[in-house]
Amino acid sequence: MSFKELLWGERNCHAGCWFVLYEEDVIRKNKKKSKTPFAPKKVYRWGRRVILANDVCLNETPNVIVYPRSSSNSGKNHAAHTSEHQADYVQCKVDMKGTILFKVPCVVGTDKLDPKEDPKCWSCEEPIDSEVRESLNRLFKFGQGRGI
Repeated sequence: MSFKELLWGERNCHAGCWFVLYEEDVIRKNKKKSKTPFAPKKVYRWGRRVILANDVCLNETPNVIVYPRSSSNSGKNHAAHTSEHQADYVQCKVDMKGTILFKVPCVVGTDKLDPKEDPKCWSCEEPIDSEVRESLNRLFKFGQGRGI
């Protein structure tokens, strides 16, 4: 998927699409946990990288589940995207080593993922052969007749 497909197409997004949002737009799915992975001082700042967890049509779904990425977390098991990847996706903002917080599901309104509203929200799509794609397939059982 490309930025142009998202902007002018049917808005079908695949699991593994990256977006960059305001901290306040990323709502924690389980608010009962007191410890938040987000820095309170960043609440109104732009720059929270999130990965889409499921294949969705953004025109038909009001909310989607995403997983946040932290570049300050100590695990740092997700490498920054390569310069070759960033050449294909000029808006790619996955530019630092970090950790995808799969234990912190969050909900985002699909209107926040609309590049017509905010052109900088689209980042890129995770490379097909990446470990993250394999994790998404394993964790959420994609590629078995589900999706769009």
